[in-house]
Amino acid sequence: MSMVTKALGTATSSSPKSRSRDAQPAPLAAPTTRRGVPPAIGVTPLRIFLAAGWLRAGIEKLIDPTWRNGSGLRAFLSTSHSSALPFFRPVMDHAVRPTAVLVAFVVMATELGCGIAIAVGRPLRAALSWGALLNVVFMLSGAVNPSIFYLLMEAVLLLAIADGFVGGRPSAPSRRSPALAAVCALLGVVLLPFVRTIAPAKVIADPAIVLAFFAFIVSFSIMVRLGAATASPATTWTAAARRWATARGSGRSLRARWGYLPGKVTGKVAEALTHVHGPRHRHGIARPQLVRGDSATTAG
Repeated sequence: MSMVTKALGTATSSSPKSRSRDAQPAPLAAPTTRRGVPPAIGVTPLRIFLAAGWLRAGIEKLIDPTWRNGSGLRAFLSTSHSSALPFFRPVMDHAVRPTAVLVAFVVMATELGCGIAIAVGRPLRAALSWGALLNVVFMLSGAVNPSIFYLLMEAVLLLAIADGFVGGRPSAPSRRSPALAAVCALLGVVLLPFVRTIAPAKVIADPAIVLAFFAFIVSFSIMVRLGAATASPATTWTAAARRWATARGSGRSLRARWGYLPGKVTGKVAEALTHVHGPRHRHGIARPQLVRGDSATTAG
């Protein structure tokens, strides 16, 4: 009886709080590949390139006396004024130009800080966010190249952080993800009236169309991530998003559907060649035919 009472007492004493503690989900572990290699290795080239790029830009401004006294920033504002977006020109004229020295030091410190933080890895998310904001400001000012490429790499790394490939634990898409995707798409639509050209040779220098395209890319990526992360209910959209995001299944399905065509085409071609030129061996050279009573061989 005492043993049963102790067992029941243990069971009842561990009921409310212990069950709630046991019901708490375990912390998500960092994802690994099949061979145990962290997926963060795949984005290491992006981190190295971004860190080197930001450090180079910051050191360039640090050793440039014209940038320290603000004249370099004023020259940049003058040369890029015509290519800047119209609604951002008043900001350049009335907010940035009068405080050129202060803004120059802020830009220089931000670039150096982003480069160091991205190289070290702490705080990586904040460094990428500040770097992306600075790149957006550069593009609004008319400097598209190389800001758009930095911006894309920063977006990739931020998505890798959200998925847990880099940094801490992964975070699942929240209810705000559709709203964020809608806001990005709306920003892209708002920028479309400011597009100056759609010529393939000149679109890379147009900040409006490049920023609009980037906004659409971010919106689409958020929705694909949301669909790929949705486990239930399984719908056509979530299944397609998961296949597209992981780039799996499409090749096998295509081979299953159309894989027989190369064999049929090759068979038909071989049959036609055999009919025209006679039998051939696998290297495509005509087989020799022995003529009875003669030691010589002739090509068939």
